[in-house]
Amino acid sequence: MRAKRIKKEAEAKKFNQYRIDITAPTLAQAIRQYLGAARVQGNNVILRDRSSMNTGSPYAVWDVDGAVRDTPPAGLDLTTIRYVKVLRSLSETNKYGFIGGAGVIVIKTTLTYKE
Repeated sequence: MRAKRIKKEAEAKKFNQYRIDITAPTLAQAIRQYLGAARVQGNNVILRDRSSMNTGSPYAVWDVDGAVRDTPPAGLDLTTIRYVKVLRSLSETNKYGFIGGAGVIVIKTTLTYKE
């Protein structure tokens, strides 16, 4: 029983108050709890199938503090992440146009997030 409690406490310590795994080796793994059933391939994320469109990348785009990019930002300090929102539906990703067709992962850090 004591071993289970210790393991559970150790597991809880790796997540900060924003549910970010600050010990994860990649950004995609750090925000895994927000991704639900999404597939993680390396540091890229596949939120939904785009096989019917047969165009563009199957990977979600990243909107980090307003900068939109097709790959996760390298060197982002995981302890600065304060907000994560995963946009999957066409209505949610509409403002990103064609590049948001595979979904968008919105991240705000201490630089832009106001509580």
